[in-house]
Amino acid sequence: MNEMQTMNATVSAYSFDIATFSSLWQEWIKDREKTTQNGYNVTVKAFLEWLSAEGITMPDRNTIVAYRSYLLSPHASRKTGETITFSADTAARYFRGVKMFFSFLEYNGLYKDITKQVRTPKSKANEFKRDSLEREDCLRILESIERRSEAGKRDYCMI
Repeated sequence: MNEMQTMNATVSAYSFDIATFSSLWQEWIKDREKTTQNGYNVTVKAFLEWLSAEGITMPDRNTIVAYRSYLLSPHASRKTGETITFSADTAARYFRGVKMFFSFLEYNGLYKDITKQVRTPKSKANEFKRDSLEREDCLRILESIERRSEAGKRDYCMI
């Protein structure tokens, strides 16, 4: 049997064990900031749920290409089931999470990084360009800041 001892768990070198890999991932990512952990965990969980829903037990490069297409296409929301389409930036963020997950798996000798030669979806830097505030809105914000304390003075200067 092709097994290896790694990170206090024995796993088959040729299987994709979602439960074990997910558990090891959770342990490995603990040294990151909480917001970073949450961001990666959302993206990795979405991918693992997609694998299960598709019945994929041994993902390969074609699986990653299919997932990339899925992220860029209209699909059912994990929360509501309604059809949604991710922005290019969101699709790129989800894909980067999957790339990080497979990089982790390969680094720890658990599974080959099948994402290496698959491009991350291009994000559009100005996709959600916001309108600037009106002059009155700026003045209203500035007037709302209490300026007697050091923190208030600092906040006023920053805005």
